[in-house]
Amino acid sequence: MLTYDKPGCGGSPGHWTQQTMADRALEALAAVEVLRADPRCQGQPVGLLGVSQGGWASLLASAICGTDFVVSVSGPGVSPAAQERDRISRELAGLPSQEHADAMAWVDERCARLVAGEPVEGVLADQQRFAGRSWYSAVSVAYDTQEALAFVAGMLEFDPVPVLRSVTSPVLALFGGSDPLIPVTESVAAYAENLAALDGVSHGLAVFPRANHGLFVPDAAPGGNAGQLAAGVLNRPGFVGGS
Repeated sequence: MLTYDKPGCGGSPGHWTQQTMADRALEALAAVEVLRADPRCQGQPVGLLGVSQGGWASLLASAICGTDFVVSVSGPGVSPAAQERDRISRELAGLPSQEHADAMAWVDERCARLVAGEPVEGVLADQQRFAGRSWYSAVSVAYDTQEALAFVAGMLEFDPVPVLRSVTSPVLALFGGSDPLIPVTESVAAYAENLAALDGVSHGLAVFPRANHGLFVPDAAPGGNAGQLAAGVLNRPGFVGGS
């Protein structure tokens, strides 16, 4: 298995906030080529395992230049804009209806302005007008600097549906049934409805009840760990470490 640092992390040059989804896909394909050139991998299938946003990047990489397989762990089947809107809306579900509506109105306005290419400093300045509102911290986390907004602006419109339709490698998509960060039902439907049938091999979809974004579940055993991988994750057919 080969893992690598995102730009700006560890010893990797550049910075990930300056990347587009295509940039991330291309760096993943560069890693694939490193493995394919390694004598120890000769004759072995080489594919991609992507978690969360890495699921989008892995699918796009495979669609650009076929890999032998893709494993997507909690990779949304919807756009970043839709995924984030769903996440924030659920996080604010306990607010009075008008406050929730006000918060989501700003989320929608911010998204539209970033997609339209409006300068991020203006969007950030307008967002700070809401600093006293009860929902401000929820809508501004990860959206509170010009660098963060510029990064998000380059990602929001990515649509995984045409990518799913273009993938010609077998895909194993795993989801946590209690994932608070992505719309699981919509994501499962997107994979099921858009992955093309393959000759002689099947795609795989699995949802693990009670599991979160990392496929961990609470450990109810006395003295146990705070969380553990959902039963069956590591022995899924075709999964790394599985049979």
